[in-house]
Amino acid sequence: MKNININTWIQLLGMLGVIGSLIFVGLEMRQSHRFALAGHYEARTNSLLNIVSSFTEGEAGYGDLVRAALGDQVEVKKAHLNGIWQLWFLWENDFMQYELGLMDEAAWTAKLGAMQTAYNACGFRDETDLALNFMVPGMVELVKESFEDLCVN
Repeated sequence: MKNININTWIQLLGMLGVIGSLIFVGLEMRQSHRFALAGHYEARTNSLLNIVSSFTEGEAGYGDLVRAALGDQVEVKKAHLNGIWQLWFLWENDFMQYELGLMDEAAWTAKLGAMQTAYNACGFRDETDLALNFMVPGMVELVKESFEDLCVN
């Protein structure tokens, strides 16, 4: 049997320690990323809840906004128009978070569906077009190129 030098054993143990440390750090980073995603999701949910809550102060309800966006005959009120602005700014934030990798694909797909519904809510198109003037160019490009315009006369 061949004798292995003690220095070789020490180097081998040192390399195994470094490899183990790197694996541990990688797992910790993955866990931290998941916590960050959860925190961002919670913040987005709180933003939407604040929008919904803002409708409790007046006669208009958030459900009326959604029904009007879906094409039902609902009297559009100032609160609805403000709600559309709030939603577009929330979606711009979502766009930025998605671009930075802070939103998963399933959540982003749901956001795109909501954006498309609002974009094609013809009763809100003037407000939507105005709001899009204040969005980052990538967001405007996404909306204009991805969604079929059902409000064209």
